[in-house]
Amino acid sequence: MSGLGITILLIFASINPPAVLATVNRAEKGRLQLVPAAVAFLAGAALLLAATFAAEAFLDALQLEPETFRISAGIVMAVTGVAFILFGPFSFPMEQDWKSGLFPLAFPLLASPAAFAAVLTRSADKGEPQVVLATLIVV
Repeated sequence: MSGLGITILLIFASINPPAVLATVNRAEKGRLQLVPAAVAFLAGAALLLAATFAAEAFLDALQLEPETFRISAGIVMAVTGVAFILFGPFSFPMEQDWKSGLFPLAFPLLASPAAFAAVLTRSADKGEPQVVLATLIVV
Protein backbone atom coordinates (compact mmCIF):
# COMPACT_ATOMS: atom_id res chain seq x y z
CA MET A 1 0.00 0.00 0.00
CA SER A 2 1.29 3.45 -0.86
CA GLY A 3 2.19 6.09 1.69
CA LEU A 4 -0.95 8.06 0.84
CA GLY A 5 -3.10 4.95 1.19
CA ILE A 6 -1.70 4.26 4.65
CA THR A 7 -2.25 7.89 5.64
CA ILE A 8 -5.88 7.78 4.46
CA LEU A 9 -6.42 4.49 6.31
CA LEU A 10 -4.87 5.87 9.51
CA ILE A 11 -6.96 9.04 9.48
CA PHE A 12 -10.11 7.12 8.50
CA ALA A 13 -9.58 4.72 11.40
CA SER A 14 -8.95 7.53 13.87
CA ILE A 15 -11.94 9.65 12.82
CA ASN A 16 -14.18 6.60 12.28
CA PRO A 17 -16.91 8.17 10.10
CA PRO A 18 -19.38 5.31 10.75
CA ALA A 19 -19.16 6.03 14.49
CA VAL A 20 -19.68 9.74 13.86
CA LEU A 21 -22.75 8.90 11.78
CA ALA A 22 -24.06 6.57 14.50
CA THR A 23 -23.65 9.33 17.07
CA VAL A 24 -25.44 11.84 14.85
CA ASN A 25 -28.27 9.42 14.10
CA ARG A 26 -28.69 8.68 17.80
CA ALA A 27 -28.86 12.38 18.69
CA GLU A 28 -30.80 13.67 15.68
CA LYS A 29 -33.50 11.02 15.36
CA GLY A 30 -33.63 12.04 11.73
CA ARG A 31 -31.48 13.53 9.03
CA LEU A 32 -28.54 15.80 9.64
CA GLN A 33 -29.27 19.28 8.31
CA LEU A 34 -27.06 20.77 5.59
CA VAL A 35 -25.85 23.84 7.52
CA PRO A 36 -24.54 21.96 10.61
CA ALA A 37 -22.93 19.39 8.30
CA ALA A 38 -21.16 22.12 6.30
CA VAL A 39 -20.03 23.90 9.48
CA ALA A 40 -18.75 20.59 10.87
CA PHE A 41 -16.80 19.85 7.69
CA LEU A 42 -15.21 23.31 7.59
CA ALA A 43 -14.42 23.49 11.31
CA GLY A 44 -13.22 19.88 11.60
CA ALA A 45 -11.03 20.18 8.52
CA ALA A 46 -9.65 23.54 9.73
CA LEU A 47 -8.75 22.11 13.14
CA LEU A 48 -7.03 19.06 11.66
CA LEU A 49 -5.23 21.08 8.99
CA ALA A 50 -3.99 23.51 11.65
CA ALA A 51 -2.65 20.53 13.60
CA THR A 52 -0.99 19.24 10.44
CA PHE A 53 0.95 22.44 9.88
CA ALA A 54 1.77 22.85 13.58
CA ALA A 55 3.01 19.28 14.07
CA GLU A 56 6.72 19.99 13.93
CA ALA A 57 6.50 23.03 16.22
CA PHE A 58 4.25 21.09 18.62
CA LEU A 59 6.68 18.19 18.88
CA ASP A 60 9.61 20.60 19.25
CA ALA A 61 7.80 22.41 22.07
CA LEU A 62 7.28 19.08 23.84
CA GLN A 63 10.88 18.10 23.04
CA LEU A 64 9.70 14.84 21.52
CA GLU A 65 10.99 12.95 18.53
CA PRO A 66 8.36 11.73 16.04
CA GLU A 67 9.18 8.14 16.95
CA THR A 68 8.44 8.78 20.62
CA PHE A 69 5.22 10.63 19.85
CA ARG A 70 4.09 7.73 17.65
CA ILE A 71 3.86 5.54 20.79
CA SER A 72 1.69 8.04 22.66
CA ALA A 73 -0.48 8.56 19.56
CA GLY A 74 -1.03 4.81 19.40
CA ILE A 75 -2.09 4.79 23.05
CA VAL A 76 -4.59 7.61 22.47
CA MET A 77 -6.04 5.79 19.45
CA ALA A 78 -6.23 2.50 21.34
CA VAL A 79 -8.05 4.08 24.30
CA THR A 80 -10.53 5.71 21.91
CA GLY A 81 -11.13 2.39 20.16
CA VAL A 82 -11.60 0.48 23.41
CA ALA A 83 -14.06 3.12 24.66
CA PHE A 84 -16.08 2.77 21.46
CA ILE A 85 -16.09 -1.03 21.73
CA LEU A 86 -17.09 -1.02 25.40
CA PHE A 87 -19.58 1.86 25.44
CA GLY A 88 -20.72 2.18 21.82
CA PRO A 89 -21.19 5.48 20.03
CA PHE A 90 -20.93 8.52 22.21
CA SER A 91 -24.06 10.52 22.90
CA PHE A 92 -24.16 14.30 22.63
CA PRO A 93 -27.18 16.59 22.69
CA MET A 94 -27.56 18.30 19.33
CA GLU A 95 -29.43 21.46 18.45
CA GLN A 96 -31.00 22.10 15.06
CA ASP A 97 -28.83 25.14 14.27
CA TRP A 98 -25.34 25.77 12.91
CA LYS A 99 -23.78 25.61 16.41
CA SER A 100 -24.21 21.85 16.49
CA GLY A 101 -21.79 21.79 13.58
CA LEU A 102 -19.10 23.09 15.92
CA PHE A 103 -19.98 21.03 18.98
CA PRO A 104 -20.32 18.06 18.91
CA LEU A 105 -19.82 17.42 15.19
CA ALA A 106 -16.56 19.23 14.43
CA PHE A 107 -15.09 18.76 17.89
CA PRO A 108 -14.91 16.15 19.42
CA LEU A 109 -16.41 13.84 16.76
CA LEU A 110 -14.53 14.74 13.55
CA ALA A 111 -11.53 16.42 15.15
CA SER A 112 -11.21 13.90 17.95
CA PRO A 113 -8.17 13.35 20.15
CA ALA A 114 -7.39 10.23 18.11
CA ALA A 115 -7.63 12.21 14.87
CA PHE A 116 -5.31 14.90 16.24
CA ALA A 117 -2.83 12.22 17.30
CA ALA A 118 -2.98 10.57 13.87
CA VAL A 119 -2.56 13.85 12.00
CA LEU A 120 0.31 15.02 14.21
CA THR A 121 2.26 11.78 14.04
CA ARG A 122 1.74 11.24 10.31
CA SER A 123 2.63 14.81 9.33
CA ALA A 124 5.77 14.64 11.47
CA ASP A 125 6.74 11.44 9.65
CA LYS A 126 5.60 12.05 6.06
CA GLY A 127 5.14 15.81 5.73
CA GLU A 128 2.15 18.05 5.31
CA PRO A 129 0.98 17.58 1.69
CA GLN A 130 0.12 13.90 2.11
CA VAL A 131 -1.73 14.50 5.37
CA VAL A 132 -3.63 17.51 3.98
CA LEU A 133 -4.92 15.44 1.07
CA ALA A 134 -5.83 12.47 3.28
CA THR A 135 -7.60 14.70 5.81
CA LEU A 136 -9.72 16.37 3.14
CA ILE A 137 -10.61 12.98 1.64
CA VAL A 138 -11.68 11.48 4.96
CA VAL A 139 -13.44 14.46 6.54
